[in-house]
Amino acid sequence: MKFILILFAFLAFSSFAQDKISWTGEFDAKNNKAILTANLAEGWHLYSQNLEESAGPVATRFELAPNDLIQIGSTMREPLPIRAYDANFEANVQYFEKKVNFEQQLTATASTQAIYTVTYMVCNLEMCLPPVDEEVKIMITK
Repeated sequence: MKFILILFAFLAFSSFAQDKISWTGEFDAKNNKAILTANLAEGWHLYSQNLEESAGPVATRFELAPNDLIQIGSTMREPLPIRAYDANFEANVQYFEKKVNFEQQLTATASTQAIYTVTYMVCNLEMCLPPVDEEVKIMITK
């Protein structure tokens, strides 16, 4: 019974997190890059991929599902994040607000689908939601 309550709480927080952030993905065929975009609700932020482990929040991570038709040409890139003190963690952290694009060079040998699992955590000035794994699918047309 305790497991069911914990599972229910986790699912409730997961769906609550999805109200605070939405992910979309597209493929820029001209420049051969996948673009994953996070749109955040007002007052919420998403952490950078490049956090010190001791800072506390979970860094955003991207994992591309294995696909023999896709070759990765670069690591996932992100724009310059906001660097500020976060009272939730009592540490200086790097994060994004409102909208952020992450980009990765990809080469595909045929039309296929790139499937990313994004692990992320969102916070506002008062609270943080538990980390979430979310799939973002991107069609690549050749």
